[in-house]
Amino acid sequence: MAYLAGIPTVIAYVGYSLYFKSRQMEDERKDQLLRMEEKYLTDNEKVVKLENFKKKIFAVGVEDQLSGSKVLSEDEQNVMAESTMLIRNLIKEVKPEVVVLEMCNERYEHWFFDAISHPNYDHTLMDVHRILDTGKALDLKGYKGLDLSKSSSHVEFLVGLDQCSYRNMPAPCQTVFGDRSIKITNKRYKSKLKMLEVYKETLNRQEKVAGGGIEAKKNPSIFDLDSTQSDQNESVQKDVTEQILKLRSAMRDIQNQVVEQIMPEKKEEPRVQKAAKEGDNLTPMEDVAARARVEAVKSADQIYEEVVIDEINEELLKSAQKCDGDVVVMLIRQERLKSFEKLWRQANLDYYQTQDNRRKQIAVPEGKRIMEQIMEEKRHVAKKVV
Repeated sequence: MAYLAGIPTVIAYVGYSLYFKSRQMEDERKDQLLRMEEKYLTDNEKVVKLENFKKKIFAVGVEDQLSGSKVLSEDEQNVMAESTMLIRNLIKEVKPEVVVLEMCNERYEHWFFDAISHPNYDHTLMDVHRILDTGKALDLKGYKGLDLSKSSSHVEFLVGLDQCSYRNMPAPCQTVFGDRSIKITNKRYKSKLKMLEVYKETLNRQEKVAGGGIEAKKNPSIFDLDSTQSDQNESVQKDVTEQILKLRSAMRDIQNQVVEQIMPEKKEEPRVQKAAKEGDNLTPMEDVAARARVEAVKSADQIYEEVVIDEINEELLKSAQKCDGDVVVMLIRQERLKSFEKLWRQANLDYYQTQDNRRKQIAVPEGKRIMEQIMEEKRHVAKKVV
């Protein structure tokens, strides 16, 4: 009986010990992250902390050049060397479960596959880590295994990838490529640029037609389909000619629709502008026309920001939210760090509102306590006077 009674006691004791050890490790982990936050977030614009109800993310701005063809100046090499040491130390000390890289499989194969598969890879990166352990990041410039003068070295991404995937981390660390395929980005960007040219050319065409000048006929646009000279060939069959004429007619109808949406009649423009100023509702056609005119005046830089910055931020956001792990380090380009932080806060607005409410609840009792202390001091002074 004593033996049977002792078995549940032993099981309960072992279970409590495991639970206590787990809680202790969790508390130690929280304390460690708080120390890391104080160390890396204080006076460091390259690191931003992002949170939601499940994850804590340390986003690091990378100085790495996207093109890979630029020759870096001495100052740029110094910044890249310091940034490399920051990334390596952050991953090493924070010990994240996941490192999300602003990279895709195509760029990984193009940038790093040959380097990582090289026989001297491990020896070279061990030397890099030894240099970084000394705290003298600028010594990387003199190391023959790396050429920091070329932005094609991509040393920041390489060291971050190596620290997570190939060094002996205390806990398993997974690498996630958070960006979409570079081919998709290029196609999206080129497509947007072509549409930009279409909008501009159609607006230019309509302005010439509205002006009644002869210049419009001298400089036909891509929408000017009236000429049939190129098709007046004896070898062209009659049925083919009829199909071409039908196609021209259909294209002309499409052109007229585009022109009507982008450039409505001038007599309607004052009403549209007045409605926009007064905040009145526009008709669907007027709304489309207004948006089209906005698109037409955009620059190539604005298209780049929309496609390459805003859309990639959304891809990185999805990758960060879906990846496993409670503690994540993200390596994203410095120029998009602030915009990504804004997007993250918008996507996790409920969490940040909850945190603000908690801080307010804590601040109210504290303020009340201070007021009570002041009143007590006044009463004490009044008693002395009496």
